[in-house]
Amino acid sequence: MLTRVCSICGKIHPQGQPCPQASRRHKEYDTEHRDKGADQFYHGVAWRKLRRIIMSLANGLDEYELYANNHIVRADTVHHIEPLEDDPDKAYDATNLIAVSRKTHAKIHEAYSRSKTDRNAIKSILKRIARQHAGGGV
Repeated sequence: MLTRVCSICGKIHPQGQPCPQASRRHKEYDTEHRDKGADQFYHGVAWRKLRRIIMSLANGLDEYELYANNHIVRADTVHHIEPLEDDPDKAYDATNLIAVSRKTHAKIHEAYSRSKTDRNAIKSILKRIARQHAGGGV
């Protein structure tokens, strides 16, 4: 049986089985960190549908890792290149969305917070990647 180290709890789980702590972690984040407007957005039907489309167009892969580093990594997050709080009009714009892993998502937000130059550089790369899948008919 194949196993993996869980990115949520750090324990070893059978491959393909979700972490039993995952739902608790998501609820904790929603109640303690996410603002209520974003909470409603991310739990809405329209976002869930669009998220599935973006993940499907990316074949479930981390688009940044594939494009920038030629690594195949499973995606589990859809990232807004222009954050919702900065530009709410782009919330459902496919050219503003990219499928990434949690690790890449953290790296992106780290670059966003480092400097305006780093933020603009990574946004430029992400926008190029997003335009590729958005041209596919979304």
